[in-house]
Amino acid sequence: MNSPDTPPEGVSMSDVAYRPGPLKRAYDKVTDEVAVKHPWYTLPKDLGLAELIGIRDTLRRENLFDTSRLPAVDPVQTPPYDESYLIARTGDGSWNDLEHPEMGMANTRFGRNVPPEYTWPDKDRMMVPNPREISLKLMTRDTFNAATAGNALIAAWLQFMLHDWVKHGTSPTENPWVLPEVEGDDWPTPPVVVMRVPPDPTTPADSTLPPTHLNVNTHWWDGSSIYGNDLEQQRFVREGVGGRLRLVDGLPPIPPDPADDPTLVPGFWLGLGMMQTLFSMEHNSIAGMLTAAHPGFGDERLFQKARLITCALIAKIHTTEWTPIVAEIANVP
Repeated sequence: MNSPDTPPEGVSMSDVAYRPGPLKRAYDKVTDEVAVKHPWYTLPKDLGLAELIGIRDTLRRENLFDTSRLPAVDPVQTPPYDESYLIARTGDGSWNDLEHPEMGMANTRFGRNVPPEYTWPDKDRMMVPNPREISLKLMTRDTFNAATAGNALIAAWLQFMLHDWVKHGTSPTENPWVLPEVEGDDWPTPPVVVMRVPPDPTTPADSTLPPTHLNVNTHWWDGSSIYGNDLEQQRFVREGVGGRLRLVDGLPPIPPDPADDPTLVPGFWLGLGMMQTLFSMEHNSIAGMLTAAHPGFGDERLFQKARLITCALIAKIHTTEWTPIVAEIANVP
């Protein structure tokens, strides 16, 4: 097996991994050592931020591998640059990074947390141990264990976040994973069948590299579970007046094409719909306050400002309210 610093055959590691210069690496090493005794959150603001830069670079160098640099056929193209991208989110997640505007766009590849050469699916070991046996041992409950620190909103919120960040797309129905049966399993329609992650359509047909996969959502924390993942979806949910989102009988609008109907996607439930409705209403509330404070702002400016504020609010709730509650439930210090 290749070492972690060895790229796939025919691909330079500089294509897939972050490799800073010697001065930067020395800085990162010093901040990593300081962080052991003086974590960033115990330091004054400026020193804490300086330490976080080094920690971030170390994580990026050792834990993140950019699969978008691997060969691709007909990858998604970024829209032309516009100065408005400096102060607003784009509909498809492009131009968040001005040097790499395609980074994090909808329909671009997931990165990896290990070198690509380690990501070959091992068909002989995929069912060892049997995933169904693991789920039964870990998830079966004989008695009710109350989560006294939270309620069902915890699950609704997490799904709301995941629908913002990650979606693999529609799985193919052919050739699914068929899990071996487990004695005593009460699964109603054995065997347990799990659909595969869709293949990456941008992978060259003759590629000898490990498989990659696309994220059909924007990769960013940008409220795409409310605003959509491209301009067409965004236009559909917008009212076009006062920077507001459309609400039909108090609920987000449903696209007329069933193929685009989010309520028909597996995993949709009341909790997710409730969060989408709540934050659509919150967006409109913020747009109303902005209109009152800045009567000269047009619809586009009001919408973009309200979106930025709503996304910041969502991120704050997740980091300072949702995460501590979940940590308490899991008894994580």
